[in-house]
Amino acid sequence: MEEADQVCERVAIFDHGEIRVLGTPSSLKAMLPATETIEVSFTTAPPAWADAVAHLHAVETVQVQNGTCRIQSRDRAATLAALLQAARDQGVAISSLVLRGNTLEDVFIYFTGRELRDEAGKLRVDQRLLQG
Repeated sequence: MEEADQVCERVAIFDHGEIRVLGTPSSLKAMLPATETIEVSFTTAPPAWADAVAHLHAVETVQVQNGTCRIQSRDRAATLAALLQAARDQGVAISSLVLRGNTLEDVFIYFTGRELRDEAGKLRVDQRLLQG
């Protein structure tokens, strides 16, 4: 997907043999609701820190995985400023910070729901193994 983003002038996302969406990589990425992501890791953080982050300005969602917060924002600059100020106020040290826009993989998942079908398929296989 990364190569298609860099090389292709137009991209079509197919699902079950049908075109779901067609356009330039940048126009497809702009169709997604939360277009800006902040991935941040903290060396020190209070227990309720993820909840505090979730209430920062323009935050859509916060997912914490392996010590990294993935923050979806409607306004990355405002969220980043609020995050840095909150960390400073609470004495929370930031160990890494990465700013990301949407990718074509995000577009694919958004328009096809493939990730959800993959998870459902895994559950069916697991149930068959348990029954047989």
